[in-house]
Amino acid sequence: MPNFFRISVFAVCLLAAANGFAQVPAKNLNRFLKASFTAPKNFAALETLSKAQIQTLNNRFYAIEETRRALYQNPGWAVSAEFTPTARYLTALGMPLPKQPAQNASLKEKELYRQQLNQLLQQESNTLSQIIQKNPRPKTSVAALNWDGEKMVKAQATSRQSWEKILNAQTPSISWGTPNWDEIRLTPVVFSGNPQDEFYISEEVLDKITEKAEASMTETYDCILQEKSLSLFQKQRLISLIDEASAVLTYNFVRLYMYMFGEIPSVSYDIGSTPKPVHSLEKYAASVQRRLLNKLQLEGQWSEEDFDLFADVSVYLPAEQARAVLAAATYLEPQAALWLLNNSLQDKASQRILNQIDWARTHTQTIWPNGNIAPKHRLGPSFAAAQYERVKALKSHLEILNKRLNNLLEKKDQAIRLENMLQTRAQRADMPESEASDRLATQLFISSRQARLKRLINETQNNMQLIREELSNIWGE
Repeated sequence: MPNFFRISVFAVCLLAAANGFAQVPAKNLNRFLKASFTAPKNFAALETLSKAQIQTLNNRFYAIEETRRALYQNPGWAVSAEFTPTARYLTALGMPLPKQPAQNASLKEKELYRQQLNQLLQQESNTLSQIIQKNPRPKTSVAALNWDGEKMVKAQATSRQSWEKILNAQTPSISWGTPNWDEIRLTPVVFSGNPQDEFYISEEVLDKITEKAEASMTETYDCILQEKSLSLFQKQRLISLIDEASAVLTYNFVRLYMYMFGEIPSVSYDIGSTPKPVHSLEKYAASVQRRLLNKLQLEGQWSEEDFDLFADVSVYLPAEQARAVLAAATYLEPQAALWLLNNSLQDKASQRILNQIDWARTHTQTIWPNGNIAPKHRLGPSFAAAQYERVKALKSHLEILNKRLNNLLEKKDQAIRLENMLQTRAQRADMPESEASDRLATQLFISSRQARLKRLINETQNNMQLIREELSNIWGE
């Protein structure tokens, strides 16, 4: 009967058998086998290796490589509680790991542990690769694995396990992650209870903003800007609070929190830098103005509310662009303003539009004598065609991401099924020693792969949601 665990590793790794393996000279083979942490000790005196022994080393090599890949994608994994089973498998295979730091250990201790772990994994991978003549992953640079607070907080915020914590929490004040590394603390924003205070937000307004579980960012911000009981200051403060939390937690996360608790979240974390701006407010403002300009182009007029909304959101656009779009909407056809919203002001077509605006501004009496508004200047560039191409590109990319997600989910299911098979097989009392040894390598591979897949699945799902958000803002797509 074939060795179950060697076949199992094939099923997960999709590896081929080690056919055509060229034997390493006995002198070098002994040296490499003795230098390896994970090679079985009874291999050390061998002058040649059988195919079965080669496959045993293959199993260890690919398990170590998968651990290196997972560590590269998420360095914070090494100092989290989720790494504990993986560390246990590595130790059982013979890796001399340093003691895993406690959850409340200092950042310096955790950084040292991660660096030592990375070095040991690279050393073992290089040694095994010399024996089985495989090419390991390139050496991971120090820069790629440096502590990156923004990257690690982002990984925690987009984790589906974090979402589950919100769903299961009895209080809106929760935290997750590893202290002194990537911990996130979430509490509701406290508004003033005094109706005369500029920081006051009534419960009725808060309920209206948070009541829809599936409200897009555009719908949420529109709801705030169209709320007549709020001052412009209050509107902008609410939008800024949601945007700041979304920059760390993603808007989807924030929306779930608001729906679950009827509160606006405030986020804090222990890193020395703030997240890079995601320009979501700028994108929102552009989508609102685009929608209004399309309406103007189709209907030929705006309501008073339309004018107010157009002006309110302009504060979220870069000042130069906001002025240019407003001037284009005033002096030229809506198509001109739409072009400036979707292209750089340095673009050649944009420059022609800006020149037309300057000419129109200085010739208003010629264009519109006695205040009679004649048809505005039309443009050559076709915004509709450009937008159509953009929609096609977004839909194509969404389809690619969907296929990638299905592939990742299939791999995740494979790993779960194999893990269950391993647990059932491990209960056998008559398990051969060689099979028990290979089982450790398979378990190490599975635990590392699951950590890696979890990260990739989260990122893919979030990228898909961002595309859906953009499509929903383009002509009702």
